[in-house]
Amino acid sequence: MSKTITVIPGDGIGPEVTDATLSVLDAAGADLEYDMQQAGLIALQEQRNPLPKSTMESAEANRVMLKGPLTTPSGTGFRSINVEMRKAFDLYANVRPVRTLVPGGRYEDIDLVLIRENTEGLYVGVEHYIGMHGDPKAAAESVMIVTRFGAERICRYAFEYARANGRKKVTLAHKANILKYTQGLFLEVGEEVSKEYPEIEWEDRIIDATAMLLVLDPYRFDVLVMENMFGDILSDLMAGLIGGLGFAPAGNIGKDAAMFEAVHGSAPDIAGQGIANPTGLLRSACLLLDHVEQPSTWGEMPPRRSSPRLSCARSPDHAHDVRLPESRMKKDSSDRPERHPDEVACVRCLEMQDQMFLDRLLWCDRCCSVARNRAGWWGWVGGWIFGAALVAYIWIFVRPSSLVIGGWFGTVAMGIWLGAKACRELAYGVIRFHNVPAVESSTSEADTASE
Repeated sequence: MSKTITVIPGDGIGPEVTDATLSVLDAAGADLEYDMQQAGLIALQEQRNPLPKSTMESAEANRVMLKGPLTTPSGTGFRSINVEMRKAFDLYANVRPVRTLVPGGRYEDIDLVLIRENTEGLYVGVEHYIGMHGDPKAAAESVMIVTRFGAERICRYAFEYARANGRKKVTLAHKANILKYTQGLFLEVGEEVSKEYPEIEWEDRIIDATAMLLVLDPYRFDVLVMENMFGDILSDLMAGLIGGLGFAPAGNIGKDAAMFEAVHGSAPDIAGQGIANPTGLLRSACLLLDHVEQPSTWGEMPPRRSSPRLSCARSPDHAHDVRLPESRMKKDSSDRPERHPDEVACVRCLEMQDQMFLDRLLWCDRCCSVARNRAGWWGWVGGWIFGAALVAYIWIFVRPSSLVIGGWFGTVAMGIWLGAKACRELAYGVIRFHNVPAVESSTSEADTASE
């Protein structure tokens, strides 16, 4: 029996990537019926409501949604449609797997999953202005809400996901060292839940240190769980490890409803040009097929390319468990590069090095030598320029006699040497701090990414 899903094409490039995704689903033989609805700017223009009643009624009836990117105004205008739909259907778990698709990038064999709490934190939208001295907007205040119930169910979801998908480690990222009540409660609950899963390694890390380590050595992580805003930020960072948001799928999972979406922006600057990349939404559609139990639609793919199933178990004890067929859920740890415990990646070439051979900025000897060679040329150029300026100054203002001509040449030579040394060190510093190559995204992200 075919499954009817609510499809929201979205704004900007949304209709294009949605059409491409639905074409692939049809060609693959997906047994789906599409209930097309509107939301976002297009709905505001045509129905004078960014989230029409008809869209909500369709989502309520079908309980499964596929959504393209939606534009959310910054600072003013209507609130995020993404956030509203997650709250309306209690889609508490945002699951963001990132896995290398295209080889040859800065990182190889990335295979991580971020699980983000979706309904609490700062994104609940409890905020207001405070008026003082005649200024109605003299200050603004937002409230971060963390409940034991919300923290427990997202941490339990993360551990159940790890168990079901054969993963070995869960990392809880937090800021409990500063936000001792809200983040402290989240950490406390995570520690309590972890004791029920002794077979899964558990650790907690400060959120900013987690961000740094994801860039330096992402292979030390497996499943990461965190509160709403932290998850929003780090999930985009993790997408950068595999080429950008255009390659990243997302599923929003609740007890009896789910929404799968593109997480990149609506990119209105390239809309209608036929160059938008539908990979992100297509991968999210693969998660949807798993959720509605049609994984055979896209065939038996290699384990490194398979999508994790996000379906909710219906058992009374674990109503939100995550299941995968055994043949497709095992994660082969041999796929990951071996890493010695004392090895750290050089931040420039990303080759693993023994930590004792890296300097304080985590550059290896080879990269330091390359930087010094480049800086040397600029140093001598700067030295000769400095020497010429010194000669001009002495000739114009000092006017040396023939008796001190030898001392004059010595002074100029010393000036050239000191100028070269100073310019070389300056150029070396500039190269060190600004000459780290960046990974280019494969999809335009000119617009704000989905929240």
